[in-house]
Amino acid sequence: MNKIKVFFIVFLLTFLGACSSSVSEEKIVEPLQLSLIEGSGGTAYAVLANAIAGAIENEFPGSVTQIELGSPKGNPVRLEQAEADLAITNSNTAVYYNEGLFDYEKLENLNFVAGFNSSVIHLALRSDLGITTFEEFIHNYQNMKIRYSDGATQVFLQQALLAYDMTEEDLVNQGVELLNIDQGEIAEMLNDGSLDGYILSTSVPGALISQTFASGDMTLLSFDIEKLETYAAKAGYSPKIISSDTYSFISTDISAFETYTVLLSHSHADQDLIYNIVTAIIEHFDYMKQVLPSIESNNLEDLLKGQLIPFSEGAKRAYMDAGVLSE
Repeated sequence: MNKIKVFFIVFLLTFLGACSSSVSEEKIVEPLQLSLIEGSGGTAYAVLANAIAGAIENEFPGSVTQIELGSPKGNPVRLEQAEADLAITNSNTAVYYNEGLFDYEKLENLNFVAGFNSSVIHLALRSDLGITTFEEFIHNYQNMKIRYSDGATQVFLQQALLAYDMTEEDLVNQGVELLNIDQGEIAEMLNDGSLDGYILSTSVPGALISQTFASGDMTLLSFDIEKLETYAAKAGYSPKIISSDTYSFISTDISAFETYTVLLSHSHADQDLIYNIVTAIIEHFDYMKQVLPSIESNNLEDLLKGQLIPFSEGAKRAYMDAGVLSE
């Protein structure tokens, strides 16, 4: 009887010890608190920002991601000043600031966190202008009002004009009025006739592109890649073919240029927080691909695309732990 009692006590202690060990090893998930700067609202940046917030919520329930409005050009400056934990911009804009190029202030505390969709230059004009290529556009003397921005798109335009020994001033002297307006105003201004076209960098397919073509007779212009490639590279853009099946309103491939949409942090950020954010993105990448059609064919290794400035230490550690990045 004593032997039976001793056996039972030993078994019970072993069982309780195993249960205690199991409980102690259970993952404790704490909600995250963070801030993220996107674009002007209602753009591809807004969709990406919400997808990131959704991935974080899925991995760390109860998390709060404060999403703030910003701009691709202004976001790195605000990030350098530690106004937020994360910010979205383009990979080439990050390089401009990291290296102090094109009169951009040199910022030394920007870090790469993740790369997502390519951001492609789209130059679209009213079809009744009869222009189908960039070269025709810059050598056309019709008066027209074109939307552009003073960020990386402007740098691209300046470099592309240099390939033809031209400047923005030459373009203006030929009758082109360049308007630095918000993306959200493009569709309405095209509809009321106060705008003749636009040049912008966005994901493919781009929701704004589809919207403007659906509401008016527009033409998407093609670029001469061979002539422009060297100049575009200086602005951080590489050749991109927009295939004819990308949009219902184009019947032939369009030659264009692309950069990447990237997520940045600053070197003074909480690296454990960045680690957890990247872990959430990796663990719920399939969810993000459902939300973002522009990355639906991407794999985890594509999260490293656009890494042209130093890695965030926390992000690098998360990629290595997940086997996405090797030493």
